[in-house]
Amino acid sequence: MMHENLSLRLWARNQCTHITRLPIPTSAITKIHRDLLLTVAFGPPGRLDDDKASSQKRVLPFFSTFPFCHDPLVLWQVFQVTLRFLPSECIVRRTEKGEDVRTIVYQHLSDDGDHFPGVLQCFLVLLNQLGPECWKGLEQFPLPVLDRIKDNPSFLSLIAAPIDQERQFRYLSWFEKYLTSVFEMPSILNEALPRIAQFMIGDLQHTRFANATPRVMTAFCAILSNLEGKRTSDSAFTTSLADTITIHAKDIVNVAFGTRQERTTMDRGL
Repeated sequence: MMHENLSLRLWARNQCTHITRLPIPTSAITKIHRDLLLTVAFGPPGRLDDDKASSQKRVLPFFSTFPFCHDPLVLWQVFQVTLRFLPSECIVRRTEKGEDVRTIVYQHLSDDGDHFPGVLQCFLVLLNQLGPECWKGLEQFPLPVLDRIKDNPSFLSLIAAPIDQERQFRYLSWFEKYLTSVFEMPSILNEALPRIAQFMIGDLQHTRFANATPRVMTAFCAILSNLEGKRTSDSAFTTSLADTITIHAKDIVNVAFGTRQERTTMDRGL
C-alpha cells in the first residue's frame, strides 16, 4: 500500500479487506513485521518521522529498493492499517535506538494539512488498542496531545465541515476514549476534563460549528455518563466532575432546548 503505483496500492488495500482476524496474534509476529513497522514510521521518503538525519538509516535492507509513495496522505493511511494489524506489545516496544512509534503520532497531531484526518485516525487506533498504555513511559504527553488536537485548525475544519453524522461522531469520539485512557492518572484527568468541557460546550457552540452542535452535545453527554459510571476514591476528580457539570449546566440546557436562532444569539453575546 506504500508503492508509488496507484493500481498496486488499490490492489493491496483490497487484499486487506479480506483479513478478518485483527490484530495479528503476538505468537505470529516475526522480524519482518517489526521491520515493516519501523520502515513505515521512520524510513520511507516523505516519512512520518521528521528526523532527516536518521531517515536513511531506517530504510532497512529488505526495503532499500522499494519505490515508496511520497504522498503523506497515503503514508498515514498505511500507518493506520499497520497499527491495526499489530498487537499492542509490538506497538509499545521501543527500538534499540529508543524510538517509539507512538510519539510519531503524538507529534503530528498539530499538523495542519489534508493528511491530518489520517493522523487523527492513527491516534484513535492507539486509544482503542492500547488504552492506558498509550501513555506508558510517556506521561508527559497526554495534556500536550489534547491541546494539539483541539487547537489544530485542521481539526476545527473537520468539525465545521458539512459531513455526514457518522464521520462527525468519529472525529469527536476520541475525547471520551482519551479521558478513559487517562482515568488512572488523576492529575492529568482533573486538568483535561475542564479543558474538554470548555472546548465542547464553549468553543464549539460558535455559529461556525452549528451543523455539528447535536453531535457535539451527544458526545459530551456520553463523556459525562461514562465518567459518572466509573468508581473512584479520588475526591479531587469527584469535585472536578461536579464542578464541570455545574459550570456548564446552563449552556447544556440552552443548546439542548434552544432553537438555532437562540443559539446564534447566545454565541454573539446578545
